[in-house]
Amino acid sequence: MATTSIWKVKNRIDHVIDYVTDTNKTIGLQQVLNYTTNEEKTLQHQYVSCINCMRNNPYQSMMNTKEMFHDKKKIVCFHGYQSFVEGEVTPELAHQIGVELAEKLWGDRFEVVVSTHLNTDNIHNHFVLNATSCIDGKRYCNTKKDLYDLRVVSDDLCRKYGLSVVEEKAYQSKTRQQYHHEKSLENIIKKDINEAIKVSRTKTTFFNQLELEGYEIKSVDKEIGLKHYAHDKVIMLSNLGNEYSLENIINRIIHQQNFSMDKTIYSKKGFDIEPYFRKYERKELNGFQKLYIYYQFKLGILPKSNHTRPKYTKELRQAMKQLDHISNETILLCKNNIETLGQLNQYKTILQAQLSHLESKRLQCRNKIRRSPEGTLKEQLKAESKSYTPEIKRLRKELQCCERIKERSLYLQQFEIETQSRIEKGRSRL
Repeated sequence: MATTSIWKVKNRIDHVIDYVTDTNKTIGLQQVLNYTTNEEKTLQHQYVSCINCMRNNPYQSMMNTKEMFHDKKKIVCFHGYQSFVEGEVTPELAHQIGVELAEKLWGDRFEVVVSTHLNTDNIHNHFVLNATSCIDGKRYCNTKKDLYDLRVVSDDLCRKYGLSVVEEKAYQSKTRQQYHHEKSLENIIKKDINEAIKVSRTKTTFFNQLELEGYEIKSVDKEIGLKHYAHDKVIMLSNLGNEYSLENIINRIIHQQNFSMDKTIYSKKGFDIEPYFRKYERKELNGFQKLYIYYQFKLGILPKSNHTRPKYTKELRQAMKQLDHISNETILLCKNNIETLGQLNQYKTILQAQLSHLESKRLQCRNKIRRSPEGTLKEQLKAESKSYTPEIKRLRKELQCCERIKERSLYLQQFEIETQSRIEKGRSRL
């Protein structure tokens, strides 16, 4: 049995895509450990499929479609949901069903991201559907018929793969019992509010997060109520207890502002990353600096929320060390104010000249050591030779950082060219 729902999303596509493709929800702990040990897979996702859009950047694909058809309407996409009974389906089968559902309903005209979340007792699929058709630019309306078709196709697929299907008359009572696991609706809402508070900095971001979860925000007689997407009943915040009044929710959000950023990676290197992270938040960074701070935000090195990062297991800490070179590259870019590939090449030339000079001096010392007899002079030459080694090692590491940064920049340039080419081809068909 699978329950389904779909709702509109206004103004921002990137937020909902980031939410549904969050690796903390799409993969389990052991998979996270394996996932973080391979740098090339760090920005990829398991149980995430893209239909009619680029897997590595579905947001850009959807925005390109909107630009191509000049669609600037407020409703930018739709966020759908398909939840299965606990223990009835594997992650692989759930994702397969989700992909088939999306292809049947929307695959001929719309761009869709299908993501399977494993972070709850009920394995469930999320769908991000571009409101603008990539074929003809027409809009998806999400009518009552569309909702009915979503339910029917979902049930048909459940029957196809031998899963249970609730008949119409028993639908309401059984879904409440199985989907909520005998918990009250109020407890479910309280849990979602607590999670939304953890990742919010303002009242606005708090309500935005609840909307991403599928809630409708209702205002009744100057009071705030929440309507869960699976229920018709509106629950007022005042009915959830004093802790969940709007005033206390705001106070809890404000209390989190003085959070402690985990700076262990940078503190060991004697570098304060926090000012650059604040500049990134205020959109004051450009070029490579912005790109690398973004990497670390997505990988969890820098905080995605206002609370302190959790303590990691020994295995996970070891896996996180694999990301150390990302931090080194960020330090290099920020310390030397490098924003472009030209600036990077210029800095690399300077490093290479310094390295060649030091290696030459060390080689001269070593040649003198071989020709010198045992005594005070030979010991002085050995000490001088060793004194060059730390700086040589540092320069070599920085040169390696420069090479990695250059490789990433060339990849991004190629990606931008391909994206622009796609836009131009789309315009030429009009």
